[in-house]
Amino acid sequence: MVKTGRLFKKGILPDLSDPMGGGVPDNIVCKEADFLNIYQDSQRTYQNHSVGNKHIFNIWATQVYGQSPGQDLPPTDNIVSDLTQIQLENVFPDFKTKLQMYHHCCDQTGKILKDKDYYNQYKKSDH
Repeated sequence: MVKTGRLFKKGILPDLSDPMGGGVPDNIVCKEADFLNIYQDSQRTYQNHSVGNKHIFNIWATQVYGQSPGQDLPPTDNIVSDLTQIQLENVFPDFKTKLQMYHHCCDQTGKILKDKDYYNQYKKSDH
């Protein structure tokens, strides 16, 4: 919904839990009866890259951080969301490398506390 501004019927979008999935496509072909606009503005148009790094990090930090047992546990050790790392990468495939960097290196505040070698490789790569 964040990416497209629409709520689709079950089966329209690809399975977001599939690690080999291609993510949410930019152009979704379906009938008008297969979705509901979540915004009241009928003139709203979809824009690529309308969600920025700060939005992605905020979603990751509040919904995904702490879901991997033994890797990144929040202070209370409580699971707060059913959204997984793979699902978030599939929703925002253009941010996949950045999301993987968050998963391997960052804590909930964005500090690089884990796997500094991975972070250095990320900084050197063309992402």
